[in-house]
Amino acid sequence: MKKWQTRLFTTIFLLVLVPLLSGCWSSVELNNRAFPTMMTIDRLEDGDLEISLGFPLPNRMIPNQTGGSNNGGGEPFTFISKKGKEIGPILRDIQLDASRDIFFGQTRVIVVGSRLAREGLDMVIDLVSRQPNFHISANLFVTEENVEEIKKAPTTSERFISTVLTKFIDDRLTLNTTIKDFLMAKYKTGDILIPRIGFEKLPTSEVVTSGKNLWASSEGAVIISNGKMVAERHLSNEELRGALWITSQVDSAISVIKSPTDKQEITFKINNINTKIKPTLKNNQVVFKVNSKGTAYIFSSNSNIDVKNAEMMIKLRETLNKDIESLMHQTFKATKQVKCDAFRLSDYLDWRYPQVWNQIKDQWDDYYADRVKIEVDVDIALNLTGTFYRSAGRTEKN
Repeated sequence: MKKWQTRLFTTIFLLVLVPLLSGCWSSVELNNRAFPTMMTIDRLEDGDLEISLGFPLPNRMIPNQTGGSNNGGGEPFTFISKKGKEIGPILRDIQLDASRDIFFGQTRVIVVGSRLAREGLDMVIDLVSRQPNFHISANLFVTEENVEEIKKAPTTSERFISTVLTKFIDDRLTLNTTIKDFLMAKYKTGDILIPRIGFEKLPTSEVVTSGKNLWASSEGAVIISNGKMVAERHLSNEELRGALWITSQVDSAISVIKSPTDKQEITFKINNINTKIKPTLKNNQVVFKVNSKGTAYIFSSNSNIDVKNAEMMIKLRETLNKDIESLMHQTFKATKQVKCDAFRLSDYLDWRYPQVWNQIKDQWDDYYADRVKIEVDVDIALNLTGTFYRSAGRTEKN
């Protein structure tokens, strides 16, 4: 290529890149926008809806400046709440109270109260799907307490309460259920699990910020059947652990079992958890095989079991595997009790045996509860036993 052609090509290429350097993506300046990071919504006793949007306050997020948090400017987060009959007018009233244009592009957490959850989440899903700036990756939570209590939750380690809730998911402490997951479930059966949060009152001595006396915590999960919350049955924290195993939403876990020798507690750290679900047909019956694998080592032990003994190690491994299998069976049983295919086993059946699915899909709820057989097989490999072959606190005589 001639020298002048090279220069011409380079010049054209640089000119094409110039518009990208402006960084402009909207005609509205950032300083004129308000970015709610969370939304709460519930049905009140009088039948009205109440919606709250949580906003970061930029003028309080920079310390040592006017209005900064280090100069007594207050917390860097606030809520604007409004009540009404319909979502549209409520959001309009919130916009009237905000000094900036509301933009939902940063909204990552939606907390739904139990009254509205029992009616169904269609109203919330409709709102999100009609807002082009609202990400369907936003996380859903449900609380059975007054949803407004979330404003009383302190943010000891984080700036915003929305960050506290997303940390529950990032740290694999609860289920990761998004708007997208709900939409996919709604397309077929409308059955899914949504993490449940609760609020525990803090002792007076532990209250750091005035009015912030309720500690937000993960409290199992609610069962959504046909798009509505099942009021009579929730997953406990223990069953939530089983749900995390079944959905492979946990990479590592702590499991405590009773020693097969003296019934003392042994704690294991389990890593590399991976669960696969596969439907099969046996004698015209639908059977789901749930296979879970991982590796584990002894985290702590109060038992006198001799881990140098190969036979004892086999028994220990069998005990650990059976304990996790029992936990997963218990979780499946909880969903069967309310005829809710919360783990969307129907999807696996449809993918592998579409003809069978088409035959039973109209009575799937009853079929899942009464006829579907679930076989759970857990295979955890014990890799490390630690420095001590027996508990350091127990003598040979004990």
